[in-house]
Amino acid sequence: MDENPQDMEGVQQQQQNEEQQAKPERVSPFTFQPALVIGDMVNVALETCADAFDRFEEAVAGAAEIRPEHRRALLQGIGVLYECASGSLNQAATNFERLAQATILRVPPELYLEQEAAAPLVEVSPEEEAQLDAELADMRRQIGEAKQDCRGLRQQLKEINRDLALAGDPSAFDPLSGALATQRAALLEDAASIGGALQRLGPMLARAKGALAAREGPGSSLCAKAPNAAEAAAGAQRRMAAAQQDTGASLDQLEALQQSLTGTTQ
Repeated sequence: MDENPQDMEGVQQQQQNEEQQAKPERVSPFTFQPALVIGDMVNVALETCADAFDRFEEAVAGAAEIRPEHRRALLQGIGVLYECASGSLNQAATNFERLAQATILRVPPELYLEQEAAAPLVEVSPEEEAQLDAELADMRRQIGEAKQDCRGLRQQLKEINRDLALAGDPSAFDPLSGALATQRAALLEDAASIGGALQRLGPMLARAKGALAAREGPGSSLCAKAPNAAEAAAGAQRRMAAAQQDTGASLDQLEALQQSLTGTTQ
């Protein structure tokens, strides 16, 4: 038995409708949400403010010329100032969000597309919210302690790098090397002068020692005759005068020198 063509067309139409319903609904690529844009802008502003205060704290903590009690007071003041600044920034962000959504970020209703309803929000009890706030506060405290430790490690790293640079950089000895290079001729000349003076001083000391020994000779020899003693004394005086002229030393200095030489030989 032949089927009715109209019935066949009805079946095909029904199949096409079912296939069309089974396909996913096409959604327009325009999914602009002003709240997300404003949220990103506010987050950028808050992060910039927090980074600025972090740099401020690092500068105060790393200043060596500030006394410890003053540094603690400044850090506490910076914390209070950050709380005030972040609160004011949040209030300004709320006002900006209201104004932007009503003006520059307002999307005409005809541009919105009907989409599936979002899942309902999960209800949270006051106790769970308080617990979450406590966890967030503890995390903020841990972040603050980590930042403080990081600042201390950065300061230690700077000191280590400075010590390594001083230990491994030969330029630290450049001033001494330059001074030795420029004064080399003068130093050699001074050394030569000192060596020559020592060479001239040797015979002078020998003559001075002989003069002092001759001076003490007549007094120590009881068997010497009077004419020989007088001649010896006169000769001793002449040698003493010659030694004084050569060395430029006084009689007392020559006697002290003779005693020191006698003590050295003994």
